[in-house]
Amino acid sequence: MSTDLKTFYNEYKDKVSAYEFVFTSLDFDMATIAPKDGNAFAIEMRSIFEGDYFSYVTAPEHIEKIQELHDNSEDHELRKELSLRLKSLHQISKLPKEVYIEFQKATAQGRQIPRDCQVVEGEHSSIWSLKDLFGIITTGYW
Repeated sequence: MSTDLKTFYNEYKDKVSAYEFVFTSLDFDMATIAPKDGNAFAIEMRSIFEGDYFSYVTAPEHIEKIQELHDNSEDHELRKELSLRLKSLHQISKLPKEVYIEFQKATAQGRQIPRDCQVVEGEHSSIWSLKDLFGIITTGYW
């Protein structure tokens, strides 16, 4: 197996992890400390990164190298990891980039937490007050 392919794959995983770190950081920020008025802007900026991420992970030359590494690897654990990654890449690469970006935008919008709701602590769970939930539903905030 080529050392160049292993090096490529390690760099590929590092870059994918960097993108995922940015997405996670933005999600956490929007859910906790960011002003809610800035969330729409943050989602738009995130969509730029989502497009770059999609282009990077689904680049045909990257998929070919990952496939070649998979086919030539004698390491069972690495082959399993590569097999799962290839399965995911083959599924995602069937989508048009624009559809992927819009799906990610909709998902990010759906994760927005209404921070101005009161939480009523129960014995086994937390629930939002009905007044807050009704306000969300009628204003379309959620």
